[in-house]
Amino acid sequence: MARHEYAPLPLLRTDVGRAKLRGGGKTSRQTKDNLKSPVQHATVIRNAAQGALDAWQERRTARPPLLPTMPEVATFLLRVDPKVEIEFLRSAFGFEIVSEQEDGFVVVATEDLDAKRLEQVLCKLEGGERGGGSAAKVYELEDGGSEGRLRRILSRALFESWATLQDEAEYVLDFGIECWGEVNPPNPIERKDGEPEDKWQARQQRFETKWHQAYERWDGIKLARETELTRIIREYSGRVHSIMDCSGAVGTNIPDSFTVRARLTGQAIRDLVLNYPYLFEVHEPDELESGQLTSSSSNLTPQFRLLPPPASAPIVTVVDSGLQEQHPLLAAAVDRASSRCFLNGLPATDVADHVAPAGHGTRVAGAVLYPSGIPVTGQSQAPCWIRNARVLDANNRLCTHKLPGLLLEEVISHQTSLPVPTRIFVHSINASSPCRRVHMSAWGAAIDRLVFEHDIVFVQSSGNLPQASTIPTRPGVREHLSRGRAYPDYLYENSSRLANPAQSLNALTVGSVAFEAFTDGTWTSLAQKPASPSAFSRTGLGLWDIVKPDVVEFGGDLAVDTGNPPSVATPPSLPHLCPELVRSTMHSFGPTADRDDVGTSFAAPKVARTVAAISEAVPTASGQMLRALTVQSARWPTWADGLPASDQLKLIKSIGYGVPSSERGARGAHHRVTLTSEPDVRIHAREGHVYQVRIPEQLREGELEFDVRIEVTLAYAALPRRTRRSHRKYLSTWVDWQTSRANESVESFVARALHERGDSTGDRGSAIPWFLDMRSDHGTVSGVRRNRGTVQKDWAVLASHALPRDFCVAVVGHEGWNKHPEASVPYAICVTMEALETSIPVYEQVLVGVGELQVELGVEVTV
Repeated sequence: MARHEYAPLPLLRTDVGRAKLRGGGKTSRQTKDNLKSPVQHATVIRNAAQGALDAWQERRTARPPLLPTMPEVATFLLRVDPKVEIEFLRSAFGFEIVSEQEDGFVVVATEDLDAKRLEQVLCKLEGGERGGGSAAKVYELEDGGSEGRLRRILSRALFESWATLQDEAEYVLDFGIECWGEVNPPNPIERKDGEPEDKWQARQQRFETKWHQAYERWDGIKLARETELTRIIREYSGRVHSIMDCSGAVGTNIPDSFTVRARLTGQAIRDLVLNYPYLFEVHEPDELESGQLTSSSSNLTPQFRLLPPPASAPIVTVVDSGLQEQHPLLAAAVDRASSRCFLNGLPATDVADHVAPAGHGTRVAGAVLYPSGIPVTGQSQAPCWIRNARVLDANNRLCTHKLPGLLLEEVISHQTSLPVPTRIFVHSINASSPCRRVHMSAWGAAIDRLVFEHDIVFVQSSGNLPQASTIPTRPGVREHLSRGRAYPDYLYENSSRLANPAQSLNALTVGSVAFEAFTDGTWTSLAQKPASPSAFSRTGLGLWDIVKPDVVEFGGDLAVDTGNPPSVATPPSLPHLCPELVRSTMHSFGPTADRDDVGTSFAAPKVARTVAAISEAVPTASGQMLRALTVQSARWPTWADGLPASDQLKLIKSIGYGVPSSERGARGAHHRVTLTSEPDVRIHAREGHVYQVRIPEQLREGELEFDVRIEVTLAYAALPRRTRRSHRKYLSTWVDWQTSRANESVESFVARALHERGDSTGDRGSAIPWFLDMRSDHGTVSGVRRNRGTVQKDWAVLASHALPRDFCVAVVGHEGWNKHPEASVPYAICVTMEALETSIPVYEQVLVGVGELQVELGVEVTV
């Protein structure tokens, strides 16, 4: 079979039904203790509530009467049972949940200034009546003006400078405002056994009417709070720079929050934070990281000629500082008709890369076209089209007046509305500091929403540590080394965490690895093995212990000298520390290409090129399938296989699933086959989809014993909800997967996965030794689990005789924040089987198995 014929095979979906969902919260010990001492606990909470309301009233009375009017709403900081769903605060006490915080803390707002609802529940607790148990789940209650609330809603820097804010000084801040309100959606409905069609349709119609009414109330609350906050800011002579919300179509999205960037005085900020009840986050706009540019290390001016790509070639939009569009190494691939500048105050046609001395967007675009280096001579067609979306100014900075998520909305709206829409975006832009860990940022949430709405692949850099830094809380590589933190240990410090918006769940986040070890006798690279994490590459895990970065590419490394403490640089004597990049010649004389910069900025576009190559080979692939195949193709370096589990956990944090390959992602081989789900498949909450791979007897019971590596990757996209702080409540619907066990029958697995499919009482076989698994203590590596992110990969090696006749995978939808019964999310899943002995005909045999299964199912699928 010819190499180009090893296309992905269809992964056949053989059953759909209601999923068997496992788990469920257990009552915490403290809640049990509170139930045993109801009077004592009720007294504590009652006194705390009265003290908090008294403090709120004192603040209100002390406010000068000429200040802007604030809502007559009090705020509390509660600590509740961390094992229960916090929605009980709404139903039991009438509290509006402003935001979920860490360690069981919740910020709530209430118009019940006499605490009547709370008192009723406390009395029921004291009397042992039904409904009083909710009060036992509330452990502590504090005034909304307490230090505890301020510490949780203010950024660290703002909290530390809170007492020294100057009354008349002006500050630009981003304010996160909750707007969910107290409106509850109607409970989902299901058809009853034997229910007549007319009655079922009538109930559905009533449900839809209630849902639309609830949505209208939600939307009204959002509009009212936007208007109210704008009024307050203007009455303080402040200025609203931009507002971004997350509203969408009815039935798909609910406006849970919006973000406002505004300029205000210190006095106004204090008043707003202490007295506006719906704030859940206040922080400074992100500063962008500085480049790693070094001195030129070559005089390379390639004579290579780039030819235009085919008209149907994939398109990659570079969202960056613009491009030198007439650059000889780029010009033939640039779709100049689509170029646009999105910077305020500049014409849309100002799309050049004005970053001196050698550009940034130009380099990123070059890394898309030349991921493995730039040919010196000859000519060839460009592999893809490049589109230019300029969002950074000449100083490589974002517009301070516009929220970055709002800017991305404009970019993606423009690029996806073109006659041939862009599906692949590369965004090598990061904040200079590590991302916050409580809530998803407005920037990251905007990416998550846009990926869901437009079915795109958003390739995002993970961010860089500076070579050196003067900011104590943001040490650079030199400071880490001088403080005795060796490479790579300092990469796992909190200060080395992913930089906003790399924590975005729906983005394909890319870190950097080094080429190999280099030394000249004086300077020595920090990485000493090929594909080791680059000395500057920011690391995960991401929010909620999700695997981030997803993948890595070669973005260079740093070297140290023999000094004490050592100097950190990319010296000209070690040019191969740096990737070869296209260099802008707009502002300074020099070569058209050079090795003078490093960073995850240049790793991300190389992954975008891989996505483009897979897109070209699998033209029917959805955005989620492209993400799944890219991650599925990623591999760790071979030297990592023998590491202790503790070191492998660190490697997961720094290189994710490894370096992707367009060859592995786009096609199989004689000894390797990849099977993929159908395009545009979606799943609802509480639904299960079962897929089946037939493995012929010749592979399982042949004379030759061999090992098989099985890889499974699921990718999906869901809508965000920023005021919550777990993946289960941040996402509208969350999804995971499980597989049959070694030698388990199809019937046994389906009975385990779906309701009404019998009992799974037969022989389930032995567990597959997954590398990560669904629990953090079940896989080969402890401390991380595969099923929290929106891309989930796992792998295992089985002996051929342990392979089942049918390998099954169940994709399971779980309820997130969206209760609408029609709410669904798009997903893609792929399975790869690879014989570690390359002579084994895995592809051909699984192809036979697909045909057998199609005959059994009576379906026709083109192979």
